[in-house]
Amino acid sequence: MEFYIQAALRADKQTMSDGTRLDNGFGLFTLMYQHERIFSKYIASKDLWNTRKDELGFSLFDYKPTEAKGDTVDKIPGNDFMLISMSKITGKDWTPYFDMFGLYYSDLAAQQVIANGDTEKVNKGMYVLEEDMPNENMSQDLPWISFEGDISTLVWPRNNWSPKLCVK
Repeated sequence: MEFYIQAALRADKQTMSDGTRLDNGFGLFTLMYQHERIFSKYIASKDLWNTRKDELGFSLFDYKPTEAKGDTVDKIPGNDFMLISMSKITGKDWTPYFDMFGLYYSDLAAQQVIANGDTEKVNKGMYVLEEDMPNENMSQDLPWISFEGDISTLVWPRNNWSPKLCVK
């Protein structure tokens, strides 16, 4: 759940790659759902896929990526789809975010994000919530904790927890 909450906080009030500015970060999920619906429409046939895959941000994905297994693009792993779609929609590279949560994605998905020109990487880190869900102001005035570099001395403001407190 934290993956989705933090993604919404990051997308809050941000301008997407098409120039749309989100009033609320949860709008990212509406855009992802729309992207998936369009994706599903275009995987109906090889001709449709080959005509539309570039505009969807999946130019490196063949209709039948592995002929021996009989797989078609509709068998794309969910994490690959989410990574490419989130990056395409926002215009940012979300691979560090997926890495932060330990979510697997394929080398092809990472290459696709780069091929799409989504070069600005999303920073590793989290907004600190005092509740389990953000309030109506979303990310406004929430403390940010960076997970970039050495985090051994990081202190979580909510409960003063730190990695240095972990038993070795």
